[in-house]
Amino acid sequence: MPDFAINPPIHTTEHILRSTEQAAAFVRQFETVTSIETRQLGRMLKDVNSEGEAQLAVRALKSWLKKRGLLLEAK
Repeated sequence: MPDFAINPPIHTTEHILRSTEQAAAFVRQFETVTSIETRQLGRMLKDVNSEGEAQLAVRALKSWLKKRGLLLEAK
């Protein structure tokens, strides 16, 4: 899996995610206890092969984090 930078990094309640590899590892923590959506997001992040795919995956990640109250947004 190629690793793409997340710029700016995504701040969660417990982590700062700076790359698609870090984001995939973070999402994997939730895969065993949550939804198909979570497993699909983990797969999407793991399978990123281009900058365009990385941008789509990061948008999906932000949406996923926001739904779960895990995204810290800059003010």
